[in-house]
Amino acid sequence: MNTPFKVSYRERDDAYQGALHRSGRWRIIICKDGIQYIIQKRASAAGRCPSAHWRARHYCTTRQAALRLWEAETGDGGEALEWLPDRVPLLDHSAWQAIHQTA
Repeated sequence: MNTPFKVSYRERDDAYQGALHRSGRWRIIICKDGIQYIIQKRASAAGRCPSAHWRARHYCTTRQAALRLWEAETGDGGEALEWLPDRVPLLDHSAWQAIHQTA
């Protein structure tokens, strides 16, 4: 029997519905109010503590700032984040949700 995937509305949860990209212990989300990107780091390595939550490290409203901070924290150039709009309020939430609900 398949267990349905549970979506969370809490930004610290692993199953947060606003997660945009994840790489190891790092991820970028859109805040629950849709006004800023948040770069988060998982509190502990996956598997070591299944209940570990995500902690915010940076808050930003532009793609440029998000890419700069993402690269500084992860060493990743951020190519996977190039699709983000220049400013968070320009993100079409309905289109984003449609893409992620089918995944």
